[in-house]
Amino acid sequence: MSMRSICADMATVNGHKDFFLRDFFLPGALYSLDEHVLDLSALADRIDDFPIYLVGHSLGGVITLLYSGVYPARVRKAISIEGLGPPVSHLVHGPPSERMRTWIERIRETERREGHAY
Repeated sequence: MSMRSICADMATVNGHKDFFLRDFFLPGALYSLDEHVLDLSALADRIDDFPIYLVGHSLGGVITLLYSGVYPARVRKAISIEGLGPPVSHLVHGPPSERMRTWIERIRETERREGHAY
């Protein structure tokens, strides 16, 4: 059996390492868990060799578990190292109306940020 390994440092790809440098983010980009799963979905589609094996650590472990739950048929095995999922206080556990309201407010906040020239 042959297996191809691809390592994607999602933190570098989408700015997680600069989480506290809010100016770094593009307007409208929140880098929420949903957006991380979206990024992984796009990468998996690009690889197009399903079902895949996923290994994730910390935030990557959470993303691995969420992706595996959303697309179980696309994942042969998932390994999550220190990725326990969102804490109990996270909005994902709240009522849908509250989650939607908070998401809208965060999007609206990003629209008010000014871009920077580099």
